[in-house]
Amino acid sequence: MILRVLIAIAALAGLAGCVDLSDDPDAEPNTVWQNTYSPDVPYYNVTGAAVAAYGSPSAQGGVVGTVTANDGGFIRNCNATLDWCEISFGRLGETGWVDMRAFGGRAS
Repeated sequence: MILRVLIAIAALAGLAGCVDLSDDPDAEPNTVWQNTYSPDVPYYNVTGAAVAAYGSPSAQGGVVGTVTANDGGFIRNCNATLDWCEISFGRLGETGWVDMRAFGGRAS
């Protein structure tokens, strides 16, 4: 019930597409980020150095892995401001949130 109230508030505020509804089985997935980033293009670490991947869209989210230079993968989700995205990376298919200033997409 509380989740549905929060969704209604977000919809009234114009943020409905930016709300993560992954815990709600009836919810639509967050696709607003797809207006900026393509889900069909891999995004790679372009910094030349390893960058941390976090458990949430913030440097305070706890490190869950490291994305080496030129490594990366496909975006799974992004936060409302599109500065942090959750990507798949590494040989084992790890996922984590990364600061998108360190990443660039490569069309095949």
